[in-house]
Amino acid sequence: MAAEDFTSANWNNGTPQQDEDSDISVIAGKASWVEMSRNDTAYFYRDMDAGHFSGDFEHLLEVELTAVSGNGLLSYWTVANDIGDRKALIVADKDLILCDHYQDDLRMWEVNAGGETIGDKSYTLTTGTERWLKIKRVEGGTSYVYCYIYDSTARDNLVDTITLELTEDQNFRYVYSIMGFDDNFSSGAWGSGYTKELDLQEAAAGRVTKNTRAFPLGEAHSMPLRF
Repeated sequence: MAAEDFTSANWNNGTPQQDEDSDISVIAGKASWVEMSRNDTAYFYRDMDAGHFSGDFEHLLEVELTAVSGNGLLSYWTVANDIGDRKALIVADKDLILCDHYQDDLRMWEVNAGGETIGDKSYTLTTGTERWLKIKRVEGGTSYVYCYIYDSTARDNLVDTITLELTEDQNFRYVYSIMGFDDNFSSGAWGSGYTKELDLQEAAAGRVTKNTRAFPLGEAHSMPLRF
């Protein structure tokens, strides 16, 4: 498996589809933003074709909150079936799953037809400190998304887990490495940071080739797995 190349044709040749204030910069394995207002229209995505993310999946990525002001809010990772920023998709009653920061809190969310469900906890980010994430969806009688948070690229020291119980099983088409909120919040709310080394853990043919139901030793989860 390999990290996504954000400068490739799959990612619009490194050009974000929306970047209202030109806050985003892109290199092969990293998409960064500087003082991006939560009011900005901004997003950067890859089209994987309809229904691509189905069943269980597991994505790896590295994130950092470099700086934040006020109620800054931005999504590091999102899967969705539509194109737009977060507020627009919520208002339009669309479906998505996302990992964001609000101020210095890392959070997981599901949006189902405009209704929002948040994970069981948040994790406090330290500005200037990178965190390595593993985001795993497990579908079953009750489905969950787990966000495992590590303090090194080896992912051998689990520091926290966020559990999100899903309200539906949904296939998704798009994966975003950046998604702004754009909710007309008061000025002065912004964030700086990056998404790096996003690995969809798929073979070249495009589907997951590993058993994503297996939880490595040490990856605690608070909800039962469904087999």
